Amino acid sequence: GVEDNGQQDSLAETLHNLGVALNYRNDPRLREATVLQPEWLTKNVYALMRRAEKQAGVLKQTDVKMVLRAEKNEVMRAYLVQIMERFEIAYASRASSGGIWLVPQALPDAQVKGIEVFRDATEATRLRYSYQALPEGLVARAIVRLHEFVEVLKSKRQQWSNGAVLVREDARALIRTEPQDRQVMITVTGPTKARQ
Repeated sequence: GVEDNGQQDSLAETLHNLGVALNYRNDPRLREATVLQPEWLTKNVYALMRRAEKQAGVLKQTDVKMVLRAEKNEVMRAYLVQIMERFEIAYASRASSGGIWLVPQALPDAQVKGIEVFRDATEATRLRYSYQALPEGLVARAIVRLHEFVEVLKSKRQQWSNGAVLVREDARALIRTEPQDRQVMITVTGPTKARQ
């Protein structure tokens, strides 16, 4: 019953802040849809994440269609994937022409080979962030944000559920969590200027 545009925006923002409805009118990817049942979104995003876990962190367009087969509207299926991108749960693989996403939190736990060079490096910048309670998915979200810098060796991206090797200019960085110590460790190697 609210017809004034300003009042509609105010109401949408209030309902969004309360968690009663989701409206991202400032995000060009998501502004065309409003979710009136947030539990629908949560249920479906978790279903997509569980599918990615079974496939070593990879989510394909065919998986989205299969997992969300009850959702007949293809626009809403695309919306769910865009929500995953918006909340830094997944990112589109640049190696594919579309239709493949990587979900860092669903990647295998095994670290990639060769990271001991970071431990043994004499010229390195080392940072350690300690937390009272390590935020879940912290490094996975960082991987989503920094995915264009993830190192690729022999066609394999150097990332796992709790870490990644990043490359920029002449520097390489290892970012990883130490969950038992509630820490995030970053080690950067390379020339001094590039390490900064």
